Amino acid sequence: MDPTHADLERFCAELKAMWEACGPPVLTSVEKYGGPKKSQVSTILNGDITTVPDIDNVAAILKACLANARAKGLEPPANAEFDYWKGRLGSLTRARSNHSEPGPAGNPWRDLAGTHPVWESTTDREFFRPRVVKAAAHLFDRRRRAATVLAGDDWLDETLAQRMTDRMGDLLTGRLASPAIRFGGVEASLIVLAPLLHQVRVAESAAALIGVRPIELRPSASAGPLRSDYERFLAGSEQSRLVARTELTGVPGRTGAKNEIGWWLFHQWVMRRQDPVPTATAPHDLPIAEEPLRTVLAGTLDRLVKLFHLSPDGLRNKERRNLVHKVSHPSITPALQDVRELLVGLLLVTAHKLAVELTALPSTIVEHLGIPNPVDLGRLRALLTGMTWQPLEVIGIGLYAQCHHEAVLEALLAHVRQTDAVLGSVRDVATDRVHLEPLLRLPPRASADFVTPAPHPDNHTRPAFVVPVTRFRIDETRVRELLMGEQLYSDRSLAIRELYQNALDACRYKQARHRYRAALEDT
Repeated sequence: MDPTHADLERFCAELKAMWEACGPPVLTSVEKYGGPKKSQVSTILNGDITTVPDIDNVAAILKACLANARAKGLEPPANAEFDYWKGRLGSLTRARSNHSEPGPAGNPWRDLAGTHPVWESTTDREFFRPRVVKAAAHLFDRRRRAATVLAGDDWLDETLAQRMTDRMGDLLTGRLASPAIRFGGVEASLIVLAPLLHQVRVAESAAALIGVRPIELRPSASAGPLRSDYERFLAGSEQSRLVARTELTGVPGRTGAKNEIGWWLFHQWVMRRQDPVPTATAPHDLPIAEEPLRTVLAGTLDRLVKLFHLSPDGLRNKERRNLVHKVSHPSITPALQDVRELLVGLLLVTAHKLAVELTALPSTIVEHLGIPNPVDLGRLRALLTGMTWQPLEVIGIGLYAQCHHEAVLEALLAHVRQTDAVLGSVRDVATDRVHLEPLLRLPPRASADFVTPAPHPDNHTRPAFVVPVTRFRIDETRVRELLMGEQLYSDRSLAIRELYQNALDACRYKQARHRYRAALEDT
């Protein structure tokens, strides 16, 4: 089955579940809210459609659901909000576009590369842009093939390259907008292609390891080397606790969230593996006829994308960066091509941090899956697509985001702190280096003051949740270990004996209490 058709079926099934939870309404009630006739409503709810439904029709279905729920005194489900369904439709539309047949209209990365703002500040763009556009279309086809292998992956970040490109565009047209700041053709090509290759590499690396069966979380009888390595990872203290949670589907209020937790664990395992990236993810097969240009782009891109997950301290480390300040390439075009690798790399690192990669968010997100009031990953993806960074006087830049869940707010606060540290590292590296002077124009600090709770769905005058004035943080896992592990009982048999004694005392207390009450009744 086409994975995008499966996405469409899941969308319709979720819409129907909301419909049922709200009554369900009468099919004809949708028309009075500007929606379609009952036959079309039934077609949408039953998933008998091949195209993404119109947003106005979905809005009308939502209004009918809310009105019916109010009339019957029912509590609407958490996803009965226009912003949620708008985000789901946006994600579905992008996925359908990404999986359409290649061509000018079916390959969004072609347009993404051709209209990138960096070309406005680039010399020799007439030579480089068409070659980069062709390479971008090729990378999109690679990403699409990998995404097909990963069908059902709840953590596949479909819009990461788009967000990185948008953030880079904001920097180039904002703080870096100056006639004095120009890029060579090779530099511009790297700026355009690195976000695309990064998204391809993430998808292809995961697809190459799909054979470990990501959401089969319990040990198997016959496991090969890769599966054995994955099982060792799953047996870790943090991971095993999440694995155990997926099996609590019989507990009221707990869904298990096996798919969501399983895919997250799989991506963490893929990122932590020390093996070289599979050869399928190498950029050397870029469809660029000129061998000197292809070789320079391939080698430099390979090093640039490795920067994205370096820590702030790692960015300060020359050996770990593995980039040069400036290198000249004489054989690509008649004019000498100077490439400031470190300048380009640190610009890309900044854009990557501002884009907020889904699987790089703190584990706070996955800790709030499979429990009552879980994080909604669809809503989180919509938030990452829609949130913005705005310039702030004195500070530099601030993230504006309205969060529907406490865990999302906490995760974004942590991400902004890390972004702030990365901006500090970039500034430290750029100080007193002539070739890196443009980096000193970047925002000096990042603020999370405008990351706030979203309005409450039932009352927009109050927030969806209350953020405490003083945050008291503890390591919940460590507390559990202290209360239940060998730190409290050096001998595990002592813990069993303690539990037995407590139970015995409770039984004796209950027996004495019954005798006392019986004696009172006799008198």
